[in-house]
Formats: sequence, structure tokens, C-alpha cells
Amino acid sequence: MTIFLVTPSAVPSPALMRTRYTPIARPSKPKRGIPNAIPSTNSLEVSLLLAKRQKRGPSARVWIGANLICLVGFFSTPGARCGTEPVLFYPRFGHDLGGCFGSAAAGGRDLDGDGLMDFIVSEPNNCPGGTYISGSVFAYSGLTGNALYRVSSTAAADNYDEFGAAIAFVDDLDGDGVEDLAVGAPGSGSNSGSFYVYSGASGLLLYRRDGGVGNAPTGALGFSIAGLHDIDGDGRGDLLVGAPLAPNSSGKLSGAVALYSGATGQVLRTIDGADSSDAFGQVVVVAGDLDGDSTGDLLVSAPGFRSAGTRVGAVYAYSGASRAFLYRVDGYGSTLSGLGDIDRDGRSDFAVGAPQGDGVVFVFSGATGSLIRDIHEGFLNHFGSSLAGCDVDGDGITDLVVGAPAAVGTGEGFYGAVFVYSGSDGTLLMRVDGTVPYEMLGGTVASAGDTNGDGREDLILCAPSTTIYDTSFTRGAALLYGLAEVLPARAFSGSAGLTVNLGAGRATSLVQVEPIGGAFSNDDVWLGTIVLRRATDPVHEIKPLIAASAGDTDGNGVAEIGTQFSKVGLRDLFGIRTSRADTASVIVEASTRSGGRVRAAALAGLVSSPPVVVTLTPNPMRGRGVLSFITTKIGPLKVKLFDLSGHLVRDLADDPLAQPGYHDVAIDGRGSRGETLASSVYFYRIETADGLGSGRIAIVR
Repeated sequence: MTIFLVTPSAVPSPALMRTRYTPIARPSKPKRGIPNAIPSTNSLEVSLLLAKRQKRGPSARVWIGANLICLVGFFSTPGARCGTEPVLFYPRFGHDLGGCFGSAAAGGRDLDGDGLMDFIVSEPNNCPGGTYISGSVFAYSGLTGNALYRVSSTAAADNYDEFGAAIAFVDDLDGDGVEDLAVGAPGSGSNSGSFYVYSGASGLLLYRRDGGVGNAPTGALGFSIAGLHDIDGDGRGDLLVGAPLAPNSSGKLSGAVALYSGATGQVLRTIDGADSSDAFGQVVVVAGDLDGDSTGDLLVSAPGFRSAGTRVGAVYAYSGASRAFLYRVDGYGSTLSGLGDIDRDGRSDFAVGAPQGDGVVFVFSGATGSLIRDIHEGFLNHFGSSLAGCDVDGDGITDLVVGAPAAVGTGEGFYGAVFVYSGSDGTLLMRVDGTVPYEMLGGTVASAGDTNGDGREDLILCAPSTTIYDTSFTRGAALLYGLAEVLPARAFSGSAGLTVNLGAGRATSLVQVEPIGGAFSNDDVWLGTIVLRRATDPVHEIKPLIAASAGDTDGNGVAEIGTQFSKVGLRDLFGIRTSRADTASVIVEASTRSGGRVRAAALAGLVSSPPVVVTLTPNPMRGRGVLSFITTKIGPLKVKLFDLSGHLVRDLADDPLAQPGYHDVAIDGRGSRGETLASSVYFYRIETADGLGSGRIAIVR
């Protein structure tokens, strides 16, 4: 069967360009770098993330059914609200193969001035099988998930620097009214380490500081980092930076932390670990007020700390005002997070993870260091591998978020899971499970702050091992979750049963959305948050090209929001369809200004029109022929020839920027080494911006 993305009605006029290709002498060598990766930047450059990875599917027509439900499989009555539940607002995926996107995340700052909280996610490129090129940090709008900017370290020489291994927001250092961000690169300078400080508003580099320079500690400086209040009295916030491989004053590789002036980047004070292999400074946290002096205090982990010769780990607490030692909690220290006042004693408390084996999380009194409660889920899921404090339910008390990246799912492999516990009573508020084997959801968790104005803090849940759908590329993912009231809606496209042609003809497909029973006002909907998803794969989505008030197009007395989705986006979402008729359950969602989540579910009818190759002459051929076809989009074009065993015998064409129009690809009956191809049946494969095509060629000698 021959499949190609050209229909007879889509044949261009004779004025379109005709391009002729001669066969390539040898298979091209693999290109260096990662296909579709966003170009790296230096320290003075900030790349707007304008490129989105696109996949093409077949020509298709789509109709959207009429009746929608609040949740797939659970019908709602008109006007009924679905209640408050965990909601995936949107996913964001990594850019580099093996980049470990989602290794670190931070939120709770307004970077774009819209009054809502934004967040940052790192891609340090330090996963097994990755490129180990210099990493990046990406800033996103909390409301829409749109990319704000990207920052990277300074030069190619910084490969293996693990830029982004730790990230944090810091107080406004450059005086522009926007909080700034700090990025650790502990592998820089042969593991002496570095950290960078960037403008939160623009992503421009403010300064870089390296380990071992002056009185700065050396030994993975930047492995951990946290924003600190003003401790030197200059009116600007300061920084706390960990170097867990640094030698102490006795020469032992105990680790250290350094307090830096945020304004100048100068070291204000260094605190050393006690003994070799303590890894003091592996995690640093600026917690709330532990000692009652109204100043945030410091927590530093030393997971290698030994007691009576046995490695047990420890967490040290220091005064944020005087830097005086407060107390030490023994037995833990792999992960650490500050919390609010859990035990109602007027002091902030904190959580410590011990994720080895089954895993357990301990919640301690900030005032005394005594144990308040312990939490565990069992099942060898590395429960406690990541921790965060976040007021998820909006009751004013910080809740505890726990990642368990080794949690098993319905199939083979570690799917991962995230658990959220009430700060007031410790009960489980919500659980989010991974959906892809070995994605290890919960490798990183962080508070995003209130991204939609509903008074609740939202969550950044990361899975650095996630593979991009429909590929085997491990790139990582960051998912924005939160609790929201689900508002029922209806989605449709014209009258019931109307088909929309996604092949030839219009470049967009219209979908109307309207409230059911007055569940919400259209004016309350953030139009920039509208997405379309497959119900069976809610992690992947597309956004409309246009969304606007559309009046009452179906005459039922209810005003609608009109959206236009591109053919490319819909093909990307639904993938390649070989049957002429198919259906798929879909969901349209959006956020409202009042904090609700609009949801409309429908059954979409997909009608595929298998496209055709224009000409293959002659076929069979006696060694020479021409493969002719038509494309309608500018983009890459490749044609390959395979034998019956599936082995590549010739690259016939490879054009990175082919123009729309007719394309003539010559077949000269020879292989890549110039050898004469034997009489047999061969297969060609065409890859273009329009999609894929394939078919048979018979060579007869």
C-alpha cells in the first residue's frame, strides 16, 4: 500500500516550484548534535523558545460530537459542577536527548508581570546516555506554560558542568522589581564548581562565581543553592550555596556552604563540615523562623555524616540572623524541605527524607528538632526522594509533597508517584501516578506558587526520565498540577456530525466551547490556557491558533468560545491514521480567572483520506526511473531506498529545507557504493513536512 500526504485536490498549480534530486553517493554521516533541540546559548544570550517539536500525521478530517461530560466515563447533569480534584494544567518537555529536564525546579515568583506566579525548570544534561553538553534553565509563565526565556552557561568548554543541577529564586538583586534566579553548575572547572545569577525579568547574566577563587570553597560548588534574606545590610538579598566536596580547614573533604552577597557576589562567610565524606552542603534550605527571632533560618544536610563509625546522615540548623549553630538532627539528610508551622507552636517546621529502600519522611519541629510525625508508603518505591512544602488546599497551612520515583505502575518499570499530605493533620490529600514505564515521576517536586489566582499553590512534578510520546527519546518532563473546581462544558464543531477536512482545503479546524447550565462565564476564561488533549493520553496536548468569543453559532441560546486548531497540531496529537474512519475521545480544558477548570469531553470522529504518490515511472524499471510527488509545506525532505530485508541501500534525497511544489527524485539503479542493484523488489520511504509516504519499486535487469 502506498501512503503519502497529497490528495488530488491538493495538487499545486503549475506555477509551483519543481525540484529535481539526484541520488546521494553515500549514506550521510550522522550529524552532530540533537535533532529538534533548541540551539544552545551563551551567558549573554537568551533564546526565546519559539520552536516546538512537530510531528506530522496523515491527511484527515475530524468531526466533534455534541454531548460532553465532566469526566470521561462519568456523566454530569446540566449545571452540575464536578467538584475539586487534582488537575493537570499542562506538561512541558525537555529539549536534549538524555538532558534530564526536570532535574530541578522552583516557582512562586512573578517574572512576566501578570500578577501570577511563574516557574523555572532545569535541564543539566547529566543523564546516562545524554550528551553532557552544557545544561540550560527554562523560565515559563505559570498561567499558560508559555516559555519566557532560556539561559545557559557561557561556553562549549563548560560541557559536563551540570549547569542547572540546582536552581533557586533570589530576592531582587538588580533593582528592577523582579526577583532573580541563581543556577548551580557543580561540574564546572573540573568539579570545582560555579554558580550563576541571572535577571529574573530578562534572563540576562548578572554575574558568575567560581569555586576556589578567593575565599570561595571548591569542590562541586553550586551542587545546592538557595535564596537568602539580606544578611549584610545592603538592602539586597543574599545567597546560600553548597559545595559538598569541599575540603575543610583540616583538609578533610567534608563539604562546606558559603554565604554570598547577592549584590556583589562576594563570600560573606563559609561554614565547613566536620569530617571526610560528610557531603555537608548537599542540600541547603532557607527555612522559616526556627528560633523565634523573626528571621528565616538555615538548614544544611550532611548525608554522609557518621556516628560511631556508621554512616547515618544528619541535618544541621543555623540561625539566619547570627549564623550560630542551633541543633543537629541525626539519621537523615538525603532530601530536605522547609515547611510552615505544622505543630502550631509559632515556629516553622521542616521535613527530611530517607528514601533508601521503602523510604520514609520525617517531619520535625523547627523549634526543638524533635519528631512530629513520620510518613511512609512502603513497596520499595524510594518514597522521599524529593520533598517540597506547598499549600495545595489553600487552608493557609503548608502541605507536604513527597516524590516516590520508583513506585511501580500497571506495567513493567518504575512509573513513579507523588503524594501530597495535609499540613494540618497529615492525611493524604492527593496522589498523582506516572503513566509511562521508567519515567520515574516524582524525581523532583516543587511549589509553583499560585499560578491561576485561585488562592491555592500549584505543584511542579518532574519526571527526568520521561520519553517523548511516539518516540524512544528520553528528554524528561515537568507537569504543572493543582487542585481546582472542574466546570462542565460542551464542545462541538458546527452542527452534530459535521466533518472538518484536515487534508486539502482549510488549514484549521474549528471547535466551539460553551458552558453547561451556566457553570462559568465565558468572560472568566483565560483564553491562553485552552488546550485539546486525547482522553487516553492527557499528558500531551495542543493549543489553538486563535481563541475568541464566538456568539451563539448553534442557536441554543448559549454563547460560545470559538477556537481554531491547526492541521499540523491535530496530526501531531492523533498520530498517523491508516483507516478511513476512526474515533478518539478528546478533552478540551481551560482555566478561569476565578480558579476553576473548564472541562469538555467529546468523541471525535476521525476520517482519514489515504493520500497518493503522483508518479513513479517506469515501474517496473530497468535500472533508471523517476519518483515524482507533491508537497504543500516548506521543510525537510528525505527519500530512502531499502531492500526486502529492510536494509538501507541508498539515500535518494536529503534536503533540509525543501520548497513546496513538485519533486522529481531520480533512481539510477545503484547502491550507496556505486554497485548495480540486482533485480528485485525494493521499498522507498519519503519523509516531508507534509508527512510520510512509502511504496514499492521493481527493478528488472
